[in-house]
Amino acid sequence: MSYCWIITDDYQDGAAKGVIGPRGAKLTKEEIENHKEKMQFRMFDADNIEYYQGWLVIEDGFRDDRMFAPLDDFGKGNAGCVRLDFYLDGRWNTI
Repeated sequence: MSYCWIITDDYQDGAAKGVIGPRGAKLTKEEIENHKEKMQFRMFDADNIEYYQGWLVIEDGFRDDRMFAPLDDFGKGNAGCVRLDFYLDGRWNTI
């Protein structure tokens, strides 16, 4: 597995809190949350309503299209999320 993510906060109904992806992810909740290369993300719908927040780990540390994995794997289909922000260099950045 070259990446994995976890939803740490579900701001709608709480049902997604703790969901790990993608299916078959090899890291546990603790391994993701303690990983030195983890990146914090948040997802929003088209009305700029925040739905989820969590952590993404890209195991080789290279930032590429896998940065969209939480949105592609979960946010779009589950809640219609269209925007993904990452906390990088001390501020939130939309990618």
